[in-house]
Amino acid sequence: MMEKISDYAMQSYRKLSKLPAFSEWYGKISQSLGQLSDSFIFMQTRYHLSGWYGIGQGLESLMSENADNVSELRKMYASWSFFRELIDNAQRNMLQCRLAIAKCYSEGTDKRVHLQIAGEYEKALKAISEITGQKNLLEKEPLLRSSVCFRSPWIDALNLLQIEFLNRRRKASEDEETGPVHYAIALTMNGISAAMQSLS
Repeated sequence: MMEKISDYAMQSYRKLSKLPAFSEWYGKISQSLGQLSDSFIFMQTRYHLSGWYGIGQGLESLMSENADNVSELRKMYASWSFFRELIDNAQRNMLQCRLAIAKCYSEGTDKRVHLQIAGEYEKALKAISEITGQKNLLEKEPLLRSSVCFRSPWIDALNLLQIEFLNRRRKASEDEETGPVHYAIALTMNGISAAMQSLS
């Protein structure tokens, strides 16, 4: 079953990356922050794709193959620590994901990429709820859920500041002093990184 979930998830990832507008979208959100790893870019922009994208398609496709697969996945979540950690890790990343904030980073690009991501997020929410019996992400880990939810508004504020400074740098003329703006962007990146690491 794990191999099938992996295969379906990979298909979903490839479908996203093959969208005609994907290169433009990724270029927009990555170039503004510098030459950094994919996971770091997705963390800074609050997409957190590396931690959850594809699992919704993977689980949904497997469950649609056979009704018995749903009960089997529930048993796996209850009794197999590896699978439970896989699902719970996806939940943590999804709870930290803020699509409303992430959408601001992709302003000016083709909306279909963001909509594809949002659709996969909804699939993941539904599938994880079906398997875990939860109505909300990390419902069975209330302390962690509370910690993430408490900090999210503060991290949101850092993201909004970062977006503002990125826009200022983008609009600056060649002879305009941008040193303070670069410094401000670096501060927001450090703040977001520190906040996210403390939640991992």
